Amino acid sequence: SALVFVVLSIILLLTANRLVRRPLRNLTNQIEGLYRPLPEYRQLVAAEGMGTELIAVIDAFNRILTELVRVNSSLEEKVNARTAHLRETITELTSTRDRLVDTAKIAVLGQLVAGIAHDLNTPLCASLSAASSAQELVFVLAQELKVAEHGFPIPLNRSLESGQAKRTDA
Repeated sequence: SALVFVVLSIILLLTANRLVRRPLRNLTNQIEGLYRPLPEYRQLVAAEGMGTELIAVIDAFNRILTELVRVNSSLEEKVNARTAHLRETITELTSTRDRLVDTAKIAVLGQLVAGIAHDLNTPLCASLSAASSAQELVFVLAQELKVAEHGFPIPLNRSLESGQAKRTDA
């Protein structure tokens, strides 16, 4: 009876090995094969003699793999679209920066020109004012010389806008 029990146990172990271990080893080998870099994904194939539970696991794995490929493709499209958008934004920002630099250069140039114009106008205006005052003093001096020469004053109507004095008795 003990011998029969040992023989039956060995037969049961061999049968269990064939029914469980081999399909699991086959599934493991196929899954490990998916880790190798492949240009495209491969789905697992159910081998003969696999139980319905293992076939169901393989089908579920294949559905998950198909969904992962779809999601990966969708993500690649999104990344490419965002990369293109970022490139456009960088181009716009570069263009805006260049325009701002040009605007700043023009503003500095305008300030420089205004400073030079001020530096030129200040002495010119001072010279013009001095010449105008000198012209008026020369006119007054000439008038005094005429008074001294003729012995009587000549009435004047001075026009401040024209800078000239005119006789009113003529």
